Amino acid sequence: MMNRVFVFSAFFLLFPIACLSACPFKHNGGPCPHDEHEVKAPPAMQGTPTTVSGCACDSECGATLDFGQATCDWCYTKDKCGHYSYTRGKYYDYCVYPNNDNYEAQTWNQKLDQIWAQIVGNPGSGVYPNQLGLLSESIQTSFDDMWDVMPAGRKKYIHSIGAVCKVKWDIPSTSNYTGIFAPGSWEGVIRLGSAKAIDESSGVTPGIGIKFTRTNYTSTNWVALYTLEGQDSYNFFKNTLSNHIPPPTTTILKTLAKKFEQASNCPTQVGLSDGAKVDQNGNKAIPFNFPFQLFHVPNGDLNFPDTYISQADMLQKFSEVKVGTTLYKMQAKASPGSPVEDLGSLVTTSQCVASKWGDEHLYFRHQRIEEDWEIRPNWLKSIDTPKLCGQTASSVPPKRCANYEDKIEYINAILSQNLTLQ
Repeated sequence: MMNRVFVFSAFFLLFPIACLSACPFKHNGGPCPHDEHEVKAPPAMQGTPTTVSGCACDSECGATLDFGQATCDWCYTKDKCGHYSYTRGKYYDYCVYPNNDNYEAQTWNQKLDQIWAQIVGNPGSGVYPNQLGLLSESIQTSFDDMWDVMPAGRKKYIHSIGAVCKVKWDIPSTSNYTGIFAPGSWEGVIRLGSAKAIDESSGVTPGIGIKFTRTNYTSTNWVALYTLEGQDSYNFFKNTLSNHIPPPTTTILKTLAKKFEQASNCPTQVGLSDGAKVDQNGNKAIPFNFPFQLFHVPNGDLNFPDTYISQADMLQKFSEVKVGTTLYKMQAKASPGSPVEDLGSLVTTSQCVASKWGDEHLYFRHQRIEEDWEIRPNWLKSIDTPKLCGQTASSVPPKRCANYEDKIEYINAILSQNLTLQ
């Protein structure tokens, strides 16, 4: 009797959520937030989503709250492949995003040219959706997808509007790092924008995404912020940005940070080790060496007003930045206790432009900091993770979507038994 009550309760707990969480797929003919945008990412720049079981998708990939609290992207599948969902009456499986080998085999400058052509060919800007919509998207995709473009149907719930510039990173001969952090001159793109919408009382929450394409290899990316709370000033270049930021203090930002814990136990930091493995020309570094932390320091000459400027005015200010301007002086720490060292300058090689394609499709992968810690276990031993991450953390990240198979099979078994009992 107890088992029957448990099964009955489990079914009616999940059933309303399933009905209300049908997106990313059409539900009762209504609109879905994962519909494709008007400006479509060119297929040549992305792979074709498949699933952990090798199924062919019969819909867009996306996350829903009833499947693991929107931890994982999934799609309906063809030919009864994958798993059967009793709440939807269809087969589904978890999505993976394999690389497009033909695209990745190109030279770094060929790929960069394609990206830039889309950026300048689609002017305009996106919009800031309600940030709480982030709770219904898979954060794991932000860490596991290696593409240069967003998967179809995803939205940028933070950093939704920005300007994109081509940049050159001149790194001095004193650098002891490898790959994209090695001495030399590397070319890529930077996207600059506020994490949240700008109004008369918001100030700006400055953040950047940086991408360096690589020959015959996936791009390396990282993101940097000042804090999630941002600043009272509207001067985007007022404070130093880093790939390590302090934990948030406000309730809503703590909620959003908790969402990122579905992918990493330290959501306030992103890793850098991927960038050290291969340089821009596709040369692998064995062994490879990467910094513990990067600092993007404003040069002091480039300033926006401290007082209110609108989102449109902010984009206009970005467009007025001259080619050849040093956006940031780059600095690094080799390890947690090391002094800060010079790592060159990040200089614009193009005008900074507002781009609808850049806002809606340009994608910057986030690397789990746990990947850095696994390679450098001494780093983890010497930092205070409760203070820096908001909780105790290890080098083992949360389970990835491919590991959720048993959990979903168990839920489906319960639902199947309940339907039989009825």
